Amino acid sequence: MLPRFLLTRLRANWLTVKSSSDDEDLVNEVEGVIVKYRLQDMIHQAVLHDCLFGIAHIYIDMGADENEMRNPLFKDRAKVGDKFRGFRIIEPIWTYPAMYNTLRPWEPDFYQPSSWFVMGQTIHASRFIDLVTRPVSQILKPAYNFGGLSLIQLMEPYVKAWETIRDEIPKIVKAFTLTGLKTDMEKRMENPGEFKRRIDIMTNYRNNRGVLALDTEEAFFQINTPMTDLEKIASNYQEQLCIPSRMPVIKLLGNAPAGLNANGQGEIDVWHETISGIQERNIRPMIQQMLDYLFIAEFGQLLPEITFTFNPLDELTEKEMSEINLNNASMLANLATSSCISTMDVAQWLINNPKSGLLS
Repeated sequence: MLPRFLLTRLRANWLTVKSSSDDEDLVNEVEGVIVKYRLQDMIHQAVLHDCLFGIAHIYIDMGADENEMRNPLFKDRAKVGDKFRGFRIIEPIWTYPAMYNTLRPWEPDFYQPSSWFVMGQTIHASRFIDLVTRPVSQILKPAYNFGGLSLIQLMEPYVKAWETIRDEIPKIVKAFTLTGLKTDMEKRMENPGEFKRRIDIMTNYRNNRGVLALDTEEAFFQINTPMTDLEKIASNYQEQLCIPSRMPVIKLLGNAPAGLNANGQGEIDVWHETISGIQERNIRPMIQQMLDYLFIAEFGQLLPEITFTFNPLDELTEKEMSEINLNNASMLANLATSSCISTMDVAQWLINNPKSGLLS
């Protein structure tokens, strides 16, 4: 469930391609190439594998044979050219590092696999684009298949704690009332069968229509277990499930924050900051590498003038959007009235901002 929430957010707020040369035709072509090679789906699956396994492998498919796979792959037109077939996701369960440097910590490839075994086939590491959002120490990398901590592993102790509380609460409810009979136990145990019969009769008639008959030496009592804090305890343990993913309670569990004027917006803002950090720190380098190979394959060269930005995670309400549009309209009117900008500048601004709501 947690990966689904994260992936849904990343997928809904994809990216916007831009050109430093304002070449709209080139931007449209690049967007078409991104759709053609399903970059969004590749990133979607890579993030899912990172959550499940702690690492994701995107294989750059060049149609290479077994011998060619062992060699490095360079961003060169002669190497890529017409050979490029697309990207493939390989589950980490089928991979294992073939060679890595464990002797020279000062070198950049220290504890970085130079090649991987994939079902017995050796593939050079440059033919993979990896994603690791929760890395571990270098000495622990072999234990994690040179990946990182999976979200499932981080969630495990919290889930187990919650399951324990969930299972114990019904038991407490069942033992809510403890019924006791005060009697002469030494005398009763002289005839255990008669004592058991006495308890069975008392239990069978224990209802609103029954009659409780007590001897002159007996006393009936009940002990009730307080249950006032059970709901709070269960809720606290359930909310702790949000800690590993830093996801707001209202997003994961659907529980609205309690208190006057509480809306959970602060938690949502922090969560968006976390997602933005993942996008810039981990996902952006992946997308840039994938775009470089696409540019060489489709356009014959790298396109340094093409950049991209991630779309905002915060969605504006209609009221907020109308207020922004009103402020922009007032600003443009004042600038045009004072001759700071021309009507052509205003028209160009409107063309560049189709979501301004000022164009009919």
